[in-house]
Amino acid sequence: MWSTFTLQKSFPSLCERIYKCYPNYSMIGFYQFKTPTLLLRDPDLVKSVLVTNFSSFDENQILLDPELDPSMSKNPFFTTRDNWKEIRAALTTGFSSRKLKSLFLSTREVSYKLKNYLTKLFERNSVIEVDLVQFWNKYTGEFVANVGFGMEGHCFEDTHNFQKAVSPMFGSSILTRAMEMISFYSPRLAKILRIRRVPKKVELFFRNAVKDVLEARKHNDENYNDFLQMMIEYQKTHGMETLDERTLTIYMEGFFLDAYESASITLSFLCFQLALYPVIQKKARKEIIYSLTKFGGELSYEGLNELNYLEQILNESIRLNATIPLLSKVCTQECQLLGNDGLLCKIKPGDITVISLYGLHMDPKYWPEPEKFDPERFNEEQKGSRSKFVFLPFGEGPRMCVGRRMAMIEMKVAMVQLLKDYYLELSPKTRIPVERDSNFSTMPECGLWVYVKPFLKD
Repeated sequence: MWSTFTLQKSFPSLCERIYKCYPNYSMIGFYQFKTPTLLLRDPDLVKSVLVTNFSSFDENQILLDPELDPSMSKNPFFTTRDNWKEIRAALTTGFSSRKLKSLFLSTREVSYKLKNYLTKLFERNSVIEVDLVQFWNKYTGEFVANVGFGMEGHCFEDTHNFQKAVSPMFGSSILTRAMEMISFYSPRLAKILRIRRVPKKVELFFRNAVKDVLEARKHNDENYNDFLQMMIEYQKTHGMETLDERTLTIYMEGFFLDAYESASITLSFLCFQLALYPVIQKKARKEIIYSLTKFGGELSYEGLNELNYLEQILNESIRLNATIPLLSKVCTQECQLLGNDGLLCKIKPGDITVISLYGLHMDPKYWPEPEKFDPERFNEEQKGSRSKFVFLPFGEGPRMCVGRRMAMIEMKVAMVQLLKDYYLELSPKTRIPVERDSNFSTMPECGLWVYVKPFLKD
């Protein structure tokens, strides 16, 4: 663990190295400091931990202290096994098919703001060069503000905005990486040092945003089409005469976690790949224009669901650059794991199992020429020929990411709005191969830069 402790290598990258060093074994044991840890390489073992024997592994390793992070610690990803079901049940109702179709209308409005922003940029320029992560943070910030809270984020403007308010949560400085590592992997030390995952001013921002929206809507009978309103209605229909602002803040921080940074990074790598592969970019644009024409030139929920090739591209980009690169589960009930190579291991309560998405997603056993960007890996024929437990961008089983479908809609809508009018070329500022930042996420070390140019229609 020395390379992780000294911030030379992130823990997910360390697990990836261990995964690659033992290609002929179904599982490998090591220690996280003093904690016995088992890294799984066999998809059947992954299925066993995430699904079949879930009751023995229903606790995530990364937990946050309720005293330090009163709201984020209740998020389904960070909370204990005693609390996650209740919060997840509420979030699941907000992400049902009917609710997603309703939220699509707000999502489309945000995409129009993206379109207007690009139009303004090209009033004085024939070509623009953008840092993709910063560019997409504007869109995902506006998405969270509009679709989540029903408020204006002003993220496409230079004034104080939603994006600036939440940015202290993220960063790549040595101090930020150290605090993140301690918060995730040394909770006792984090408590002693009073290290919060969510800075206090960001926590207050979310609380005040919820409070302001509730106050504004107290005596207003208008119909609001946003996620917060859905959570308000959920509380009302579950016997709450007085709305619980604290729980609503938990819901909204969960929405934010699903829709902001991870979506921005995913969109950035996707655009990077399209700039690298203009033939694939052209094919995606052709599908988008065909779909828009079919549905009267208007971006629609039905049309979005027919963009199969765009979804293949998204999945292939996520495979290469998983935004959540590691799944780690704590054993809560003694269990035996038997690998396909005959290895048997008895897991005791408190032991940890880890699943390296970096390792699985780049394993040549499941993905021929894994470094190659090939969206055809996700056509129906190829998907049916491999285990679904070798591609886990949103996890799997009862604790998989509840906002995965919403995130896909958010990203597909953005790409439709971009690709129908513009094309992407790689900027020399982007270093290839792209190096990952040495923290938990897949943030690119030196940024991803592209040229955006108007697409001249025939």
